[in-house]
Order: sequence, then C-alpha cells, then structure tokens
Amino acid sequence: MLAGSTAISMNISTEEIAGAIGAFGQNGVYHPTRYIKSLKFADNSVKQIRFKSIQAMRKSTAFVMTSILEGVFSSKGTGSASAINGVHMAGKTGTNAYPNGMYTADAMDLWSIGYTKSISTALWYGYDEPMKSGHQLNESIGETQKSKMFKDIMIYMNKGKDVSEWKMPNTVRNLGGSGLNANYQAIDSPKKTVTKTLDKVQTVFNNSYPTNKSTKHTKTKKPATPKIPKNYKKGQWQKQLKKEKRTFNEKHKNDVNNAKKVSDDE
Repeated sequence: MLAGSTAISMNISTEEIAGAIGAFGQNGVYHPTRYIKSLKFADNSVKQIRFKSIQAMRKSTAFVMTSILEGVFSSKGTGSASAINGVHMAGKTGTNAYPNGMYTADAMDLWSIGYTKSISTALWYGYDEPMKSGHQLNESIGETQKSKMFKDIMIYMNKGKDVSEWKMPNTVRNLGGSGLNANYQAIDSPKKTVTKTLDKVQTVFNNSYPTNKSTKHTKTKKPATPKIPKNYKKGQWQKQLKKEKRTFNEKHKNDVNNAKKVSDDE
C-alpha cells in the first residue's frame, strides 16, 4: 500500500480515492481526507485539523451504489478473497494492463478499494517504474497477495467499529428481490432545480416558401456536485516543502566542499 501513489496514471492518490468512495458508505457525505489530525506546539497548545464535510450526493444514490458494490465481495465477485465474515463491505477491484499487447500475462497495477460504515481503504499494488525489466506483476500471484493484504488491513482497521448492513433510506423503493438480487429505485429528486428558457428559431416550409417560427424549449439542469471547500488548500504543503528544500540546499550547498577541505588539511 502506498499512500499518495499516482500509479493509476492520473493525478489522483490512494488517499483521494479512499475519501471519494467512502462517501458511498456515509449516506453520500464526503469527508475530505487528511494525513494530520492535530498539531501540538511547544506551549502544549493543540490545533485540530478539520475540514468541512459535504453532502456530495443524495442518500438514495449512495445506498443504490453501495448495494451494487457489495457484490464485489460476494462469492462470485472479483474481491471474494477479501471478504470478511460478519463484516458488511462494498468496493471495487481493478487491474491496469500493459499497453500495445506488452506482457499479456502480467499487469502493471492492481487495485482494491473498499469501505464499511466506518472505514474506507484504497490499496495499490505495483512498482513505481513498471516498465523496468523484472517489474511486471504476475496477475495471479499478485492478485492473491493483494487480496490478503487488503483483507488484513480491513480486519485491523474495523476492529470495534460499526460494520453492520446499510439501512435503506425512505427515499429508495425496493421493487422486488433481496440482498444482491434486490431491484431498487430512487424516488427522490434533486433538492435544487435550475430552469433555463432558450429561444430557438425553427425554419418551416409553408407552400414551399420558408417562414420563421419561434419556439421555446425548457432545459432543466441538475445541481452541480459540490466542490471541496475554498479553505481546503490542496497541495499547499507540497509547495511549502519544495520552498524549504530549496532554502536548505542553498544554505548548505558548500558543505561537501568545506568538509573535503577540512579533511585535506588534517
């Protein structure tokens, strides 16, 4: 497992993936992730690091998605080897193949992401430089090792936590079936609806001569997915770290030469 990995070939980390999929298990509420919970200073004062949670989707959407993703850890799912007795879990597995038919029996990256009511986890299994000789993953062996690792992490992280089944909200209707065979329907609507009227001119033909006819079309937009709060400055710590590294390197750039001179003098 590598926190902050970008092996998915996109600018997204395991931390961000775990935070995103965790919203399904939290009734659609997204909790921005963080590496640091608090800072304790020399005077023993403590600053808590918290970010504002966001209702990223409707409860009905979260529940229906979870009911689908629970199948991943069923006996017929791709994550069956990671299933835990008595733990209700949902998620997704993934495999990145090599491009252009390279290493057809191997994989570049293997993924497991999953969540309970209490914990969400994203695990990437692979090499930082998958194109190097010997860095290919045997998919069968790698899948076995990754599944065991993911299962061990989920067992440990969910100790003493709520791992019960998700309760169907009153905004979802069961059209029939149960468990993984249930057929659900969301019966609520977006809370906000933006209506925009567009004027469109159509050309129609009357006795072979074109005339203009003005018609009105109503377009309804669903509300945009809420964004991360403005006070959440993503990547600021990276800029600060780079700045401090440059300052340190500049300050100590002559240290090696000075040490060598001292050694020569001795």
